[in-house]
Amino acid sequence: LSIIKQKSLKIDQELEISQKKTKDLQIIIQNFTSKLELLNDKIYKRRIHHDFQETEFEHERAELTQKLKVAELGILKLEGTINELQNEIELYRDFVLDNHRETLSWETKNKLLDETIQWSKLQRSEYGEIGVMKTEIHRMNIRFVQLKRAQERLVLDLEHCVMHREQIFVNASVKEHVQAKIKIFKNTSQVQVRLDEVHNRAKLIRNEIKFLSEKRLVDDVNKIERMIYMLRRIQTDLKDTIKDDANIQDRIEEGILAKHANLEQIIRKQMRSKAYQRLNILNSQLKTVRSEIAVQQIIQKQNELNYTLMEITQTLLIDFPDKKTLFKKIFHVLKD
Repeated sequence: LSIIKQKSLKIDQELEISQKKTKDLQIIIQNFTSKLELLNDKIYKRRIHHDFQETEFEHERAELTQKLKVAELGILKLEGTINELQNEIELYRDFVLDNHRETLSWETKNKLLDETIQWSKLQRSEYGEIGVMKTEIHRMNIRFVQLKRAQERLVLDLEHCVMHREQIFVNASVKEHVQAKIKIFKNTSQVQVRLDEVHNRAKLIRNEIKFLSEKRLVDDVNKIERMIYMLRRIQTDLKDTIKDDANIQDRIEEGILAKHANLEQIIRKQMRSKAYQRLNILNSQLKTVRSEIAVQQIIQKQNELNYTLMEITQTLLIDFPDKKTLFKKIFHVLKD
């Protein structure tokens, strides 16, 4: 019995211990249960928050996807616009290059024109070759007019001398006739002596007048001949100077025409180069409209037309030499 009591006590003790443990376990379980409830509540809240965030994320994803699609469409449009702009840039670059070449050609032409004008002004100025020639021609013209007036004065003086000599001869003839009559009517020696003296004196005077008149006439004739020779020489020099001036003008016009022809060739070469560049750029986009044979026929017809126009221009150049500059420009244009 004592053993049983002891065992009962042990069992009671163990039971108490187990009850305590059970209570402890219950307390622990309650704690864990409350913690689990808290955790479940947190997990629920987090799940709700997660679902809300996921929904928002889906919405944002859809919006961003839509925006991305819109952005991709915008990028595609921008790429198309960029390609169009690049094509326009290429076209405008060619246009700018063409304008630049044309500007350079016009600058070259303007520079050549300025040089030609400056050279022409220099040649026509007071110290230029043409100006010196014009001054010399003007001086020769003045000298020619002066010599012509001197010649006229000498001719008048010569006529006066001849008339004076004829008057002296008439007076002497009248005196001789009077003296002959006096000899007939008077026979005294004193009168005869005085008449002889008068006659001798008149003869001496007549001889002196004749000598002086002939000498003066010879001198005047020699002066007139010298002046005529000088006038002829001046006229010859004037004709040579005018001829040289005309040759210089012809050379100036030929130089201007040569410069014009060179400028026309440069401009045509630039235009051909631009046309070739455009054809090379647009070669892939253009379609062949005419065959090569048709193009050759058109070129041949154009060459025949140019040849006919060149012959007409040469004929007009021969018929109208005063329009030589214009016809030569046309000829250079047709030739190239």
